[in-house]
Amino acid sequence: MGNESPTEEQLTMSFEKQIEIVTWVDFLAAGKTHQHNFQQDLPSSSDLATINYTSGTTGNPKGVMLSHRNLVTVALGIVSWTVPVQTCSNDIWFSYLPMAHIFERIVHASLMVVGAQFWFSSGDLKKMLDELQIVKPTIFGAVPRVMNRLYDKIQGAMNDSMIKKLLITQATSSKRNKLNKGFITNGTIWDKLVLKKIQNLLGGRIHTWVSGAAPLDPQVRGFLREIFGCMILESYGSTECCGSGSATSFANYQLEDGCVGPPQPWNEIKLESVQEMGYQSRDGVGEVCIRGDNIMIGYYKNKEKTEETIDKDGWLHTGDIGRWNSNGTLKIIDRKKHIYKLSQGEYIAPEKIENNYSKHPLISQIFIWGSSFESYNVAVIVPERDEFQKTFKCEKDSCFETECQDASNRTRFISIINDFGRENGLKGFEVIKSVHLDPEPFSVENGLLTPTQKAKRPMIKRKYEEKLKELYTNGPLL
Repeated sequence: MGNESPTEEQLTMSFEKQIEIVTWVDFLAAGKTHQHNFQQDLPSSSDLATINYTSGTTGNPKGVMLSHRNLVTVALGIVSWTVPVQTCSNDIWFSYLPMAHIFERIVHASLMVVGAQFWFSSGDLKKMLDELQIVKPTIFGAVPRVMNRLYDKIQGAMNDSMIKKLLITQATSSKRNKLNKGFITNGTIWDKLVLKKIQNLLGGRIHTWVSGAAPLDPQVRGFLREIFGCMILESYGSTECCGSGSATSFANYQLEDGCVGPPQPWNEIKLESVQEMGYQSRDGVGEVCIRGDNIMIGYYKNKEKTEETIDKDGWLHTGDIGRWNSNGTLKIIDRKKHIYKLSQGEYIAPEKIENNYSKHPLISQIFIWGSSFESYNVAVIVPERDEFQKTFKCEKDSCFETECQDASNRTRFISIINDFGRENGLKGFEVIKSVHLDPEPFSVENGLLTPTQKAKRPMIKRKYEEKLKELYTNGPLL
């Protein structure tokens, strides 16, 4: 607030919420009358530094309490270990990601260690490319959706011209040969004659590119690595472990294997068996658990959730299912709790969405699925036979199965149920964009339901795996 006095409405709201509103002038005056010995009042490493809130996908956001030790451990570790290129005060970071997100927070803390520069976006993403020409960052960060859009833009430009496509293909092939030998460079003849224009889209000076918040498609990672000739680091973590538990640093920096690298030296990682999903730690697969000085103090005023998340031995249970690769790197393959991220970083709780859709009379059973490499959800739906036949004018009962496979019917079906979903609170990123309609119900007999009629999600995913891939391959119907 400025110099103005609080309004009556604000004061009423403050009283109801037991929050005191203080003007900026009064705040400054209080500072003059309450002097502190800052040398004496320096925090200890275990003191609370910040409360960083989670997104709250399935309920209220949880306040993750992070200590000074948590932040400093990861910040020092990133600049001294994770980033293989020496960072210094001449490095520039273009800050356009949400400041409240742990990704942006920990990057800022890391670059402060070496006194690097921060240039802030105007907030208008339409001006981002113009601003990048001014800033010319040396270190760049992006969530996978931004990288996917850039990839699509370059691919589209290649398809517009056979000559351009041939030249870029030759250039990336040559760069891949160097990558396979361990050389990362943007100083080849191909860079100077063919790729420089594309590199200049982001300012032309990037030596390190950091990706986080959701899994990155290995094909996209490899292509951008070839185009830009920079180190691309993919980090895996969460707010609860201060943003980074593993990263593609040294063990696999030139491999496009879809993994998230080895554990970082400031924490341990173990995989714990998940019996109900058939994952056994003895097979090198299980729930990812992390322990170290980067693990949160706990959730703010939420002891119950804290104890659910951090066990008595200090292991943070992430809910992600991982698999160890032969070279010691980690690959995330599933979720223990049925929550996943889309490529733009949005969390999806499929069962919540299913409960919304299932109230529509056209739907008998529904299974929502999404890929962290895609920006939208798809579904397998068993239609309610009578309602479907009435809506789509099936003249005979035997036509039901045929009509379910008709593309125009599936498009209309999605349109109808999405209107219903939005009217009942679904957000744009939650609705489905393609669907497979199956006349055969999920049942105990076919192994897709438990005896208590609960969906066996791993079994349903396994049965329809090829259909789900096909839905993404064919693209959205809407």
